[in-house]
Amino acid sequence: EGVQREEGPVEEVGGDELRQSAGGLSEVWDGLEERLTLDLDTLGGIAVLLSSLVSRTSDAMLPLAPLKRHDEYSFIHTINVAILSTALAESLGLNPQVVHEINVAALLHDVGKQLVPSEVLNKNGRLDDEERKILEEHPADGARILLNTPRAPDLSVVVAFEHHIRANGGGYPPV
Repeated sequence: EGVQREEGPVEEVGGDELRQSAGGLSEVWDGLEERLTLDLDTLGGIAVLLSSLVSRTSDAMLPLAPLKRHDEYSFIHTINVAILSTALAESLGLNPQVVHEINVAALLHDVGKQLVPSEVLNKNGRLDDEERKILEEHPADGARILLNTPRAPDLSVVVAFEHHIRANGGGYPPV
């Protein structure tokens, strides 16, 4: 499998760097399974690259589409959340450090899904009650992973824990 090389926007905004960073994100997730901690240096480099891409082109999501690895929905979702979060933070005029922290938090929001069994995460059809309970543990699991990760930004811990909590306090985990 692998990444198809395309002409156009990917090449204009550093397609090789983007492809390498996508591989780096996969390595961060793979390392998590072994160590239950994250390589924040690699993740920070990816966040800087994504911030740069969003700053340089309004079509930042289109070049990222070919980076999808063997139908990994969560991978594409994570990249899209990071791009949209970064674009929103920059459009609000937030300072670059805050934009960077938001970008890193967006990249890490679903880190707890790495502990969800793939048969639950990728199940076709409705989840049963036990499977839903397992899936709904991923925000708390993500926050725990980040709390155990040296130098993990505080915002990342909060975002990982709260990203399924609704404005009315519903959602999960219960607050």
